[in-house]
Amino acid sequence: MYSPSLRTGSRGFSLIELAIALVIVMTLLTLGITAFSVQMENTAVSVTKKKQDIIKDALSAYLGKYKRLPCPDILDAVGNIVGRGDDNRATAEDVATQCSKDFGVVPYIDLGLPRDIALDGWENYFTYRVTTDATTALDWTRSGSFAVAKPGKLVVSERSPATSAVLVPLTNPVTENAVVVLVSHGKNGLGAWTVQGTRNVLPDAVANSDERENADDATNLLFIRREITGIAVPTYGPYDDIVAFMKASDLVAPFAKDGTLKTPEAETVQAMTTAINAIIGASSATGGALPDPALYTMPVDGWGRPLVYTRVTSPILLSTVAADAFKVTSYGPDGALGGTDDVTSTITVDVLRGLYVRAGVTLGP
Repeated sequence: MYSPSLRTGSRGFSLIELAIALVIVMTLLTLGITAFSVQMENTAVSVTKKKQDIIKDALSAYLGKYKRLPCPDILDAVGNIVGRGDDNRATAEDVATQCSKDFGVVPYIDLGLPRDIALDGWENYFTYRVTTDATTALDWTRSGSFAVAKPGKLVVSERSPATSAVLVPLTNPVTENAVVVLVSHGKNGLGAWTVQGTRNVLPDAVANSDERENADDATNLLFIRREITGIAVPTYGPYDDIVAFMKASDLVAPFAKDGTLKTPEAETVQAMTTAINAIIGASSATGGALPDPALYTMPVDGWGRPLVYTRVTSPILLSTVAADAFKVTSYGPDGALGGTDDVTSTITVDVLRGLYVRAGVTLGP
């Protein structure tokens, strides 16, 4: 019996066709993985910046409540309790003493934040640097020296393009240097503190000089912002840090707006009024003899610098000769004598004599 053979009209793939298909699949997978990796990096950057904003808001709120900023938490310090930023002071737990270090990690417990907020998008701690100084008038971490616009001392500059030898200042070295700097050390994490409480190796000082600038410790006052790039840019190296900062105006803006804190100018007027009244009070007790400026402590102005008291005539004589008795001066935002930003209040002999007469003060010879 005749039985016809079955014919399907199809054939198998050749080795060449299989190879081509495999190349296409691998290419698509590679593109997908690359796109996913880019998306993940973008997400990490976005998360990092959002957390920096949350920390900045928390620092401003802390300042409004306590009139000081917290000291950094030093995770690898002997005997330090993790998360207790104020422990890192010359005297533990004594907020009247200076921070023993001005760099470390965000003291998230002191700020009332969960630990997750103190970690960047790569799960390393943000480096937190704050303006602290042996001179109380310049220190932002002690309530007794608070002033709404005292200067910071941290300099933030931008390198653009990445090969430029010139840094563009983002802060003003005279009046508006940064008070606080928050650094994420990026994907490579060089110089960052880890969740294990250890610190990663620092960036190379030569091959990665810009990142090293952001990770240097005790003597570093300069921070550099740059476009993120994995390319080893000549001279300055690759860069993946994310640098955020706050100036005095950023910290106090919410409170100046709602009236909780006065403007620097208003604080200065109040401080000058207080100083003048104190000087007059001291002189009235001594028959018109003005106190010696060298022995007299002056309050600070709105920029955190002591007012300057100048004695012109002492004691106040019964003469009718018009003369200045004393002056109280604020050097203004730039902190330097001279210029249009200086504010001086002058009290004359005639004004003082009138005050003494009405108060029944007997003037000296």
